[in-house]
Amino acid sequence: MRRIRFIASYPRSGNTWVRTFVFALLRETGTIPGDTPYRELGNYTPWDTSRAIFRRATGLLADGIPPARALSLRPAVHQWIAMNWPSPPIVKTHSMVGLFDGDPLFDFSIADRSIYLVRNPLDVIPSMARLLHITTERAVALAAQPGYLRPSVQRSAPELWGSWSENVRSWVDLPGVLVIRYEDLLASPLSVFSMITGSMGFAASPGQIEAAVKEADLPNMRHLAQSGSITVTGVRDGPPIGSGLGVPPQRKLAPNQIERICIDHSEMMARFGYLPAGGPTYS
Repeated sequence: MRRIRFIASYPRSGNTWVRTFVFALLRETGTIPGDTPYRELGNYTPWDTSRAIFRRATGLLADGIPPARALSLRPAVHQWIAMNWPSPPIVKTHSMVGLFDGDPLFDFSIADRSIYLVRNPLDVIPSMARLLHITTERAVALAAQPGYLRPSVQRSAPELWGSWSENVRSWVDLPGVLVIRYEDLLASPLSVFSMITGSMGFAASPGQIEAAVKEADLPNMRHLAQSGSITVTGVRDGPPIGSGLGVPPQRKLAPNQIERICIDHSEMMARFGYLPAGGPTYS
């Protein structure tokens, strides 16, 4: 059985960006035809919550069974992808790692060379509010909710996001997982994407990597999203890609919300250098 390479993250942390780069690199290296349109991104880097994939893998409708049952079948979905996907099985997930009602969400015996993307929750949370069309206050609460279960929506099966901290903690110390900070990717895309290429075992020349990085730069991704060629977290009318970049947290969050986020997620924020200097209140 081939082994899955997961591209994992809490939502709004750069998953679509990395998948777009991987897709561009597969085109550059001839792994897939060079003229494959970007609207087929999901066919080459599938999301493990896809209802269509769930039905093909299990013979069941994801929204026709209890969420606990759907989650218990997630490893079976991964196994089906590993065995049957026509291209290298590179799989998007927003799920935390762990158990739900005693059932494991992942079988890592079929996974290899995965990456996890982490981003400052002071940027993630307001971006998630815009994407899900909820208030920022609701997004702050959702990101702090232990064991948060994202219900079946649109074309997606249920998914256990957990809280932001739970999601990050569940992935970052797993053996064989490369952890990438979104902020480092933003600051040095060529360097970090080269690291991702090597870690995931792609055979590519420096020129091919550089060409894929240019294809996956944020202006081009905005164009692809506006044209409907790529979607973000399964939502077609989400906020423009990169629309919150360069906007300081104090312009996106109220002071009490910043303080609550820093308190709720202090351990993981400190670990990745996200706690504000001088405390959470931002003078």
